[in-house]
Amino acid sequence: MKAPNDAEAFATLGSVAPPAARLQEGARVQGTQCWTPSEHLFRDAAVAPPSVFRVICRVHYELSDAARYTDVVCIGDFDKQPMLNDCYIWKPHLGDPTFDDGDSLASPPPTPLP
Repeated sequence: MKAPNDAEAFATLGSVAPPAARLQEGARVQGTQCWTPSEHLFRDAAVAPPSVFRVICRVHYELSDAARYTDVVCIGDFDKQPMLNDCYIWKPHLGDPTFDDGDSLASPPPTPLP
């Protein structure tokens, strides 16, 4: 397995995740936030090679002048080119907590290091 390249993965996720969110007509994508792929590798070789990651990405968008978001799940492979081709809408399993599409929350500014 080659060393995980999160920067390359984030660039790919940023282009693949928004279309997978299947946004309504008129929605304008504002950005994408994803879990760090190298921190979400499959650990069981019986399930997938160790170069395969699974992350949730939040696609932020505006629709009718309101900030919104939709979550998608993306599975990629650091050893393949391209790393991934598609994502799918995140749907919780029965009994899991749900995070419905809703207003986008502003992140606080980063705390400066001492």
